[in-house]
Amino acid sequence: MFERVTRGGIGVLGILAAAWGLHLLWVDRPYIKTLNFGEWLISGILLHDLIIANVVLLVGWLLAKLLPPHLRGFVQGALTVIALVGSMAFFVIWRQGTASSPALALLRQNYVANFGIIAAAVVVCTAVLYAFSLRTIRKSRPE
Repeated sequence: MFERVTRGGIGVLGILAAAWGLHLLWVDRPYIKTLNFGEWLISGILLHDLIIANVVLLVGWLLAKLLPPHLRGFVQGALTVIALVGSMAFFVIWRQGTASSPALALLRQNYVANFGIIAAAVVVCTAVLYAFSLRTIRKSRPE
């Protein structure tokens, strides 16, 4: 019972967050044209369903076939974090150099290098966590 109520509450929060996002898009952004928004929405759905979801499924299937079970979770977790950070970095990298105001110094960074540093940090942290997990497993086995 508690699980159903919790899931329902999380679902309601998700619907409210989506509604708030749509409200912000339509009310606070008068320069967004309905046609452009529709194109953006449809292209995003198509990009996700036709390309991104299939690539993720293929990579997940390959990982399941090629990696041992204990390592698989660590690699999948690291790839998930890198993909989430990359999905945010993609648009900033794509729009890099389009800022017209000199006050927008935040947009004048090397985002590709920054993303590489974050991805490398995720890989290093994952390797350290995996090494600790192997050490724990070896210590817990009876001799």
